[in-house]
Amino acid sequence: RISLWYVDGVLYDGISTDYVAELSAVDQHEILRHLLDSSMLSQDDVDLWCSGEKGIETPADISRMLYDLFHKMEQDGEPRISRDVYLRSRQLLAKGMTMQQIRKVADAVSYNPGAREAAKILKEGSIHQAAFSDGLGPFVHYKLMGMVDYLEAVPMLVDVAGDRVYFKGEMSNRDDVVLTGETEHFDKAQAAYAYLQKNDYQLSD
Repeated sequence: RISLWYVDGVLYDGISTDYVAELSAVDQHEILRHLLDSSMLSQDDVDLWCSGEKGIETPADISRMLYDLFHKMEQDGEPRISRDVYLRSRQLLAKGMTMQQIRKVADAVSYNPGAREAAKILKEGSIHQAAFSDGLGPFVHYKLMGMVDYLEAVPMLVDVAGDRVYFKGEMSNRDDVVLTGETEHFDKAQAAYAYLQKNDYQLSD
């Protein structure tokens, strides 16, 4: 038997990338230029969002803009930005942060009532638990340490003692890990389905 968890908004309120953006020290103008130069956003997207807001003054403003462009604002009946752009661009706001900083942010976020207890009961019942998240991978890995048996999140490149590698859960308590904000495409629904197939779990009706 297996229990699947989605993470942000389920095990705790809110979205991990939003929490991190509030304390990010990245230059919001540099990130915005990158998003425009790489065509992840258009100037029309930015101008439209800014017309109803105070403008972009902090990294958190970029986070809110990206959320609105994907979840609230449409063009021809579709979100103004794709899900892939939404996920990968928000990860950029963690650029330059250390795992020590990520842990501090994550520790300030409370679990939803009953979340840890539910995970404990499932574990005591020998039910395999797997979690899939399109939030900030390092944040999620740290937050769920010891709670689930398997966790897959947006793959992020990190710098570890000068080497650029993809983040792994065992790096969660290291202080020499620096996030680059660079990620690969990730679809949590596809990842969950692939995991079930690979491990011969049968889906119930």
